[in-house]
Amino acid sequence: MVKVWIPALLRPLVNGQVKLAVEGSTVREALHNLSTTYPNLGARLWDGQHLRPGLAFAINGQIAPLGLSQTINTDDEVEILPAIGGGTLSPASHR
Repeated sequence: MVKVWIPALLRPLVNGQVKLAVEGSTVREALHNLSTTYPNLGARLWDGQHLRPGLAFAINGQIAPLGLSQTINTDDEVEILPAIGGGTLSPASHR
């Protein structure tokens, strides 16, 4: 089974678990299987059949260049990487 690391912000949706084992030969399959087991997590990951914007994945520490189509092996570790939002600095913060 593939191990999927859950970021801290999403852990309440998987009963606080940090890492979950799931079947799948691609990132898409693994995430769909995980979403079936944890529907609240699925609602945060998917918008219908499309992944919500702002998510990326790393496989064994390397960004998955093919995204959801990236193939994975049973001994791989997949990390869900939520985007970190930026902002603008107010004039007062430049002092």
